[in-house]
Amino acid sequence: MSKEVELVIQAREFFNEAEALYTDKKFNAAKSKFMKSSQLFERYDPTHKLYIKALRRIALIYFEIDLRSEGVRYLERMCTVMEAQNGVTDTLARTLGDVGSFLFDRGYTREAKQFYSRAKRLYEELMPTDAMLLKIYFEVGLINSRHNEPERALEYLQKAQDFYLAHCESMKNIIIANIVCNKGMILVNQGKLPQALSEFHEGARLAEELGENATLGTVYSNIGLVHRYQGEFTQADEFYSKALELQETNLDTYMPVATTCSNIGIVKMCLGQSTQA
Repeated sequence: MSKEVELVIQAREFFNEAEALYTDKKFNAAKSKFMKSSQLFERYDPTHKLYIKALRRIALIYFEIDLRSEGVRYLERMCTVMEAQNGVTDTLARTLGDVGSFLFDRGYTREAKQFYSRAKRLYEELMPTDAMLLKIYFEVGLINSRHNEPERALEYLQKAQDFYLAHCESMKNIIIANIVCNKGMILVNQGKLPQALSEFHEGARLAEELGENATLGTVYSNIGLVHRYQGEFTQADEFYSKALELQETNLDTYMPVATTCSNIGIVKMCLGQSTQA
């Protein structure tokens, strides 16, 4: 048996030992073993499937021990190795998308956007009708909104809406109402109240059609907000009251209920009905 083969066997043994440690949440010890495994695979068998798995595990461990930058670095390395092994494939696109989703769910939006941008290009080229593109467009839109890039946010939310209508309408998924309502909130922040109101009414129609009362309550509250900003206090009172009626049916929405009650109080005062607030 050659020295190279022996070292690849040793790399597999390190990997298996590391997996056991990882399962037991002994992260530092597991990381050490995974690193030894990945170093041997990199040198003696860079196409081995466990090489990519070892890099992924190292990345996850860094996130577990709150070393985000190192975790991101290993995720980038994992994707680079995957591309070197297999080229530009559907699997690479899905991996980039999954990494973007993983980072987005943890609030690492700038890093998520980097992986999503790479995934988007591959999906558009290789799988232009895959539903993952809807998620990418939507979440990149949310990221742009959080980063105070409203026009880019609206661009991607519109991409998400167009994709849904072209490929996913039969799914009847509440994401379409969320897309429309996020567009509405961006327009509110830009002072484009009539356009925002149009988006919110469309969001209300979609939420009602899908039977999503929790979302519908939020949309009604947003409609009330726009009417209030426009000085249309009777209409604001009407939609805030609709929102409250729906929100009170869900015990998990205490804070929206409290906020809506406060908003109703404000518009009642503006209508000269302070005793009813």
